[in-house]
Amino acid sequence: MSISLIVLEPKSKEYSLVNIPLATDEIFKRIWLPGAEQLSAVWLPLFQSGIDITAHDFKDVSQELIFLREWVVQQTLVADERNLVLSRIDSLLNELVRLDTETKGNITVFVG
Repeated sequence: MSISLIVLEPKSKEYSLVNIPLATDEIFKRIWLPGAEQLSAVWLPLFQSGIDITAHDFKDVSQELIFLREWVVQQTLVADERNLVLSRIDSLLNELVRLDTETKGNITVFVG
């Protein structure tokens, strides 16, 4: 099982192809969830079971992702694993900005 972002009800072929992988279930449980817990994150733990996120919520989700990114940098992880997690966080942050900008905030995504 893995966690990823997809666009709900895509309004174009481009958006129907959006699939941003975030983590395998194992990495999510071992890295993302402990980080989310230490940061008292609200949104990030919901990724495990899956959640719809509207563009209205992107700012709050992005803030938690930025805090998680900072937390990951401080952890003693194998460099390849750290770099993978950081690149996935960065990809998600960039995609949220892109989707919000291109749709003028008229989009809902599913992360799970």
